[in-house]
Amino acid sequence: LICGQSNGEIVVLFANQSATKLLLQKRKFTRTWPQHYFLKGHTGKVTTLLYPSDYSSAYDNNYLLSGGADFSVRLWDLYKGTLVHTFAVHGGDVKYIVTCPPEVNPRLQTCICSIAEDNSVAVLSTSQNKCL
Repeated sequence: LICGQSNGEIVVLFANQSATKLLLQKRKFTRTWPQHYFLKGHTGKVTTLLYPSDYSSAYDNNYLLSGGADFSVRLWDLYKGTLVHTFAVHGGDVKYIVTCPPEVNPRLQTCICSIAEDNSVAVLSTSQNKCL
């Protein structure tokens, strides 16, 4: 389970493990349980999240993308808990991040599109870490 917060942090929670322990072992939530970690990087609220490998196997299943009120799109490695790259290409809050359609040119198969409040649209390569 992944949740963006108004303080710019992203919380990553291992939901299956947590639900099992809550339901079967009647364990209570504490500061250290359930197991979770934070992805920190946005300077404003997190406005959108995308796990692109849900939509196509062309994307690296380690990656999560987030958009924020700081006008940036960030590429995260979920399994290392690290920021891979920051795309600073918009002049407004990032509202949407979407994958490219399946029939797209092979060169764009690992790209995503981000759309911001200022009506700007960017095609971002997750494999080359650049705006096309």
